[in-house]
Amino acid sequence: MDRSRFTQDYDTHIVACRRCGLICRNPHPRANSVMQAYASDQYDRDHLRQEFNTQLRWARTKIPVVRSWLAEKHRPRLVEVGSFVGGFLAAAREEGWSITGVDPGETVTDFCSEYKLPVYRGTIENAPLRPGELDGIMVWNTFDQLPDPYALLASAADSLKSRGLLVIRIPHGTCYRMSISLATRHRWMQRVLYPLLAWNNLLSFPYLHGYDVNSLDRLVAHHGFRREAVYPDTLMTSSTPTTRWWARLEEQLLKALCRSAWQIEGVVDGHRYRTACWLDVYYRRTAKRETQFTRGCTSRFSRRV
Repeated sequence: MDRSRFTQDYDTHIVACRRCGLICRNPHPRANSVMQAYASDQYDRDHLRQEFNTQLRWARTKIPVVRSWLAEKHRPRLVEVGSFVGGFLAAAREEGWSITGVDPGETVTDFCSEYKLPVYRGTIENAPLRPGELDGIMVWNTFDQLPDPYALLASAADSLKSRGLLVIRIPHGTCYRMSISLATRHRWMQRVLYPLLAWNNLLSFPYLHGYDVNSLDRLVAHHGFRREAVYPDTLMTSSTPTTRWWARLEEQLLKALCRSAWQIEGVVDGHRYRTACWLDVYYRRTAKRETQFTRGCTSRFSRRV
């Protein structure tokens, strides 16, 4: 089983589009039920504090990369969608950046307020943002849980300045499909692949969508975004101080194996994506925006992963 709890953890089929490869949970929950679930999620105080410390350590490793892509270096105006316990908000505040979180969860927004971290309770579509006021929007670990990503992308396009930065982090659909296929065809590989997926929270795929770079590019391009960079990654540390020593070691070794795999892949054939469990994808807001487009691939999700 996966090593962390996610909201979308109900039993379901995981299917892939025959045309574009996008992974989807089937049956798909209604949009309003998804938002209600996140708004009403409950966590105890110890868990929230532990998550905050873990996220803060992780977020500090992301700050230099984000800074390198921001057009405004001095005091950029940023929004994080799905800010959860506020780890990235705190790391950005350490840099002197002006940042606001957006999250529908009552418990987590109350927690952030105790740390004096500004969070709007709701969605970015309803947040009080002016057109063209933002230098960057970060969507860490949230985009894959959106029942309707078009609404977020439309709001991001309106709120960002020209050449503003959009960062989207996704569980990598291609890596998941490839790993499950290998484990199915070569049963001896399950002893490595299943724990590897579990430590990256991919084994049961508790996400609404599983994008790859191409499907994500097509989706965001309609809203006037151009891809600038892709960074392969693993899930942030899941083990805690109470986790057994051998489990902590297992996590470290398997995630090191992930990093070695995508580095070798990059040397062999120039690709650094397929073996990465998670991807950070950086987009730039361009002046051009398509006003008419088909909402996603029209093929049926009829092939089980």
